[in-house]
Amino acid sequence: MLKEYDIEFLSLEKIRAELGKKYEQQPPPIEILKTIDSTNAYLLRRLKQDPNSPYFCLAEEQTAGRGRRGRAWETGSTRNIALSCLWHFPQGAHTLSGLSLVVGIAVVTALDRLSKHNIMLKWPNDLIWEQQKLAGIAVEISMDNRGGCYAVIGIGLNVNLAEATRQTIEPAAQIAIAPTPWVDLHTVLGKPCSRNQVAGFMINELLTQLPLFEKEGLTPFLTAWSQKDMLYGQAVEVYTVNERIPGIMSGIDEQGALILQTEQGKQTFQMGEVTVRRK
Repeated sequence: MLKEYDIEFLSLEKIRAELGKKYEQQPPPIEILKTIDSTNAYLLRRLKQDPNSPYFCLAEEQTAGRGRRGRAWETGSTRNIALSCLWHFPQGAHTLSGLSLVVGIAVVTALDRLSKHNIMLKWPNDLIWEQQKLAGIAVEISMDNRGGCYAVIGIGLNVNLAEATRQTIEPAAQIAIAPTPWVDLHTVLGKPCSRNQVAGFMINELLTQLPLFEKEGLTPFLTAWSQKDMLYGQAVEVYTVNERIPGIMSGIDEQGALILQTEQGKQTFQMGEVTVRRK
């Protein structure tokens, strides 16, 4: 069992051991990098030479990690998880509505295997525990020459966040009324945990959930999302490029768009920032 002061390096052998018997004979390709600018950027570069998918990579340290909308995401050496997955969607980018939501469900499901601590999902790409951000998801798309596309799915998960790193991380939403504070898995669980175990659990869930999403879209995941939707029924404000719209969060539709009940009626949003309104 890990102790609080232990340093655990990422291990391909230990990660694969968490994937189960299904992948013993043909494990998915997983690459561990020591230091990289960004695992997403690395896979986008690699895609030009090798388009095989799925392909996973992790890094001990990111020097230019980025989250959604290009925000900085610092990992801190050997402390957290920076995981990216390359996945080919032959039917094209128009089928990817709700992909980040499905990835969020996969990550929450993986973390629930450690212990259920009421980790929730915040539309469209954050994992939240007690109003603090635990993880974020960033999806980048690259078209192929056959009408399909590749998605590079980046997951940044705080496992053991150093205080110095907390001070340098950019707030989750600069335009929010109150920037979201950060939390790590160590705090959530109340004890140290294995990065290799967590990474293995997450990869296993992605290998399970992404084929289902590719085949059936977001529909099979709507119930799971509603059970983890931290914003449902709350008074919120949605920030778009040009305006701020208050309303009551009313879930998502089958395309993953946020449903907002406003004074003018129901509105849906495929993009935007959401913050809970002050009482």
